[in-house]
Amino acid sequence: MRALYLALKEFTALRSTMPLQYVMTFLLVATEEGKGVVEYARMNDVAPTVMTRHLLDIGDLNRAREEGFGLVTQERDRNDLRRHHARITPKGKAIAHRIMQALKTAPK
Repeated sequence: MRALYLALKEFTALRSTMPLQYVMTFLLVATEEGKGVVEYARMNDVAPTVMTRHLLDIGDLNRAREEGFGLVTQERDRNDLRRHHARITPKGKAIAHRIMQALKTAPK
């Protein structure tokens, strides 16, 4: 429990009221990078429109076109311009690394 607490503190450092849905979305992208909105929505058991909002909000620009959290980016598919693939940004990778460290080094 302590390890999970320390790992989740990485998100509250970004925003003290970080929604759990954003955390779950980030963790899903971090572990299954390169998928599209529909795939992530199916994996997280939410509607694609909801997943789109979550990916936008943890991305570079949120759905209000304001600065997002910058944890993920979406790249356009070169073969199908309607599709995008989510990837972790350098900032997201740094947080993922700190989460892994917290999980490894937390007292048992």
